[in-house]
Amino acid sequence: MYIIRVMRYRIFHFTLILCITTLICKAQNMSEDNDSETCGKSSNLCEQASKEKPQRSQTAVWKPFVYESKAKWVAFQTVFAEYVIWHRRMFLNADIPCHEKKCVVFTPNAGLGDSIGALSSAVSIALKTGRLLFINWKPYNWTVGLKALPFDYDYSAALNARNNNKPLICPHHSDIAAQLSGHITADHPLIKIPTITDLNFAYDDKIRAIVQPSSKVQHIVDSVISSQFESSNDRKNVQLVGLVMRTGEGEYNQFLSPGDEAYFVQCFRNYAVDYQKKIAKLVKFKVFVTSDNIETKTKVVNELNNQTNNGEIHVDVITLDDSFVHVMHVSEKNGKKKTVKEKIRKTYAEYFLIGKCDVLFLTHGSLFGRAAAERGIADERNVHFISDSKCDGKREKYSYLKCHEPKYPAVCNIQ
Repeated sequence: MYIIRVMRYRIFHFTLILCITTLICKAQNMSEDNDSETCGKSSNLCEQASKEKPQRSQTAVWKPFVYESKAKWVAFQTVFAEYVIWHRRMFLNADIPCHEKKCVVFTPNAGLGDSIGALSSAVSIALKTGRLLFINWKPYNWTVGLKALPFDYDYSAALNARNNNKPLICPHHSDIAAQLSGHITADHPLIKIPTITDLNFAYDDKIRAIVQPSSKVQHIVDSVISSQFESSNDRKNVQLVGLVMRTGEGEYNQFLSPGDEAYFVQCFRNYAVDYQKKIAKLVKFKVFVTSDNIETKTKVVNELNNQTNNGEIHVDVITLDDSFVHVMHVSEKNGKKKTVKEKIRKTYAEYFLIGKCDVLFLTHGSLFGRAAAERGIADERNVHFISDSKCDGKREKYSYLKCHEPKYPAVCNIQ
């Protein structure tokens, strides 16, 4: 028993001395005097104590997104599914210091059509550089018109998010490579960042996965063209045709001259007659008409109704009233918040309705119609562009647009 007590005493004494020595070492190392005999450079004990730093676990290390593939072109949905899992894992990990997380923060700075195109580029650059994508959508929340994405995409919400009282991302005011306003340009810092995943995706697949209608917008679309109709046998005997006329009313740029709406009616009529001759039977045409000018839209709707009255073709005209022309520049000054949101949703509905059309006659230079067509189902051979009649002459006001080539589609038979 005596021997055991002595041994316990010696072990306790040795441990006490070791603890005191370690504390002295740390205190001396924090001071400017490193010449102490106890904790000098020759002291193995102090040297060992100074080298012992807490090691971060592998789960606390930032890892960029990587998708391994031998192919250059990959189905976007396949890559996107893995990206969503990775995004959640990296973003929600509070053990990774927020300043180490690499991001792309996209902010739109133009109209809806142009902004959707720019967003497509932002998605691609985030995937290729292995960064977290966040969207700073304006002027209203993304979900006013679009379906929520399957990851934490909202930049404002992400900035306020906490896990164990730690911020999940840091503000990116000083990281110019993280900020992307509109389209990415050749001199943007993101261009210089090495590509980690060198893949290419079909534009329409990418946009269909990212840009989907919110439930309220889908309800508006279904009220015009029901999903039951689209999947029915009647669909084979009906063609959906879109006439998208952007005049430039209230804008600095002119897209169409007064009276050019008549060319849209003529183009549709010629197409409808030729198509019925080709398939040797009568077809019902549902024609969706949209314009930034109410008078223009009214004239076209009336003229199309006259086509049906003539008996040569059967036309069912579709329109949406009270939508906004420039949905990305709307503010609460445009009316009550609820009313403004309803108009915004109608504009989004127009975008998705254009995408459902089999045949499109679009205003040359309008990115809204073009972006909707690129996401849509129409074969590119059935997407036609109509130029301003004065594109090769003197316009009433400024326009940066030249004539489309050809100026009018061949089916229009305009001399």
